[in-house]
Amino acid sequence: MEKLKLFISLSWRNLWRNYRRTLITFSSIGVGVWAMIVLASLMEAWAMSTFNASINTLTGHAQIHAEKYLQDPNIEYRIDMPDERQTDLLNSDTIKAWSVRVRVPAIVQSERDNAPLMLVGINPQAENNLSFIPNSITKGAYFNDVKSPGILLGKKLAKRLRTDLNKRVVILSQGPNGDIKERGFRVNGIYEVEQEDTESLYAFISIKNAQSMLKIDSDISEISFVLHDLNELDNFLARYKELNKLKNIKQDIKSWAELEPLTLALLDMTSGTIALLTVIMFILIAFGLVNTLLMAVYERTREFGLLQALGMKPTYILYMILIESTFLMGIGVIVGTLLSLSTIVYFSNGLDLGALAEGSTMFGAGRIMYPEINWIQSSIIAIFVWVMGIITSLYPAWRASREVPVETINKAY
Repeated sequence: MEKLKLFISLSWRNLWRNYRRTLITFSSIGVGVWAMIVLASLMEAWAMSTFNASINTLTGHAQIHAEKYLQDPNIEYRIDMPDERQTDLLNSDTIKAWSVRVRVPAIVQSERDNAPLMLVGINPQAENNLSFIPNSITKGAYFNDVKSPGILLGKKLAKRLRTDLNKRVVILSQGPNGDIKERGFRVNGIYEVEQEDTESLYAFISIKNAQSMLKIDSDISEISFVLHDLNELDNFLARYKELNKLKNIKQDIKSWAELEPLTLALLDMTSGTIALLTVIMFILIAFGLVNTLLMAVYERTREFGLLQALGMKPTYILYMILIESTFLMGIGVIVGTLLSLSTIVYFSNGLDLGALAEGSTMFGAGRIMYPEINWIQSSIIAIFVWVMGIITSLYPAWRASREVPVETINKAY
């Protein structure tokens, strides 16, 4: 222990013999760690923004359809309302919100133009905490109940149709027998979302009006739901499938990952990119660290020679250099980590992407990102840089310990 205390004392003093070089090294390590953690947090925030936008755009954490509906989404492939046992399962504590919908392709006609769209019949109250619809109405009003009249159009679609609130539009869609069903609706409200494609794609009416218009009694197209804890999804889907198997009900039950493969790919890509950038940033830091330590070793060759001549073992010199690099990396990593956490907290209330938002929304992400501190990820990055930095310093330390005392002293003169 006495030797260790001596090595620690010598190593700490040696760091400040050339304080400018030490401060520059601290700064480079700190900036590198700051960049790694902040960039990883921003990428995670972007990925989660994409995920949340995908989930909120009617997908939910999972959906239940009739078989073949996803391949051919028309009214022919529909399912019954959930029975008592299915409803009990959907009302369990695991589920945060769930709703039934009627979703069919249709054409909307105004006085001036027409456009294809996806007509969705919804239960207004059940969509709370499930989709974007209740909180996206910017003009007009949301539906009061399952029988509310009127239709909700996206801002972009309303502009294309050159229509507005309280004006009449006609919806045409195919009925279960292949005949065309049509009905007129007054524009009850106009919604606006960051993903403009959504504004052009979906129109919403109350579910009872959709069932009445299409003549499908109480049948539905889908059940969508979200859970309190996404980690429980596989277990819940297994329970629901088992219940259907017992009742001999054939339905297509898919998770968000199966419904939105692009979102899943983006999340996987983000994780891989964070790991790759961490390695690249560390390599850059490692070059600077090795260069700094080698310079320090060459400048102190006479010192190391004298220490060995006075009886210090080469192994002790190796230990001393490693302790110096531990201090060097440790302080840099700690400073960089604190700066990065402060930066993330500063932007945690929202980071507006500004001019970059248009490109971001192409991938389904929102305009504003909300970075959060990922303690596990930040700790892994900090520890990785610290440990790998110490390992990187082995070569300069080994070079210092290999110096022959007499030759070292002679070279110094």
